[in-house]
Amino acid sequence: MRTMGDDTLEARVRRLEDAHEIGQLRARYCQYLDDGRWDER
Repeated sequence: MRTMGDDTLEARVRRLEDAHEIGQLRARYCQYLDDGRWDER
């Protein structure tokens, strides 16, 4: 189990940035599915 004191500020910020990027990727993926753009990259 992690406590707040276990991580550096940089590690915590990195995790938040990573979570945000994952959310952005998921949103783009869902938009591609909604638009039917199966073959685009």
